[in-house]
Amino acid sequence: MENPAFRLWNRMFPYVSSVAAGSDGMLYASSLGHGVYRIGPNGDWKAMDEMWPENVTVNRLICSGSEVTACTNSGLFTYKSDTC
Repeated sequence: MENPAFRLWNRMFPYVSSVAAGSDGMLYASSLGHGVYRIGPNGDWKAMDEMWPENVTVNRLICSGSEVTACTNSGLFTYKSDTC
């Protein structure tokens, strides 16, 4: 059976640049030109616009402890979260 959350991602973003899994079941994904998104265990997702400057391309995500770190075309950015 196909998971509806994956079908939604496939339609919204043609190119996912990185995915990182949090220890609590959250999934973080970045798409070139579309920022970073957090997907919950139930398939709900949220844009994390508050943590990224405009015009930043995320190449890689790393989730460790309570931090999500992104390697971008403008350097490294770290977001501290209770959900990672």
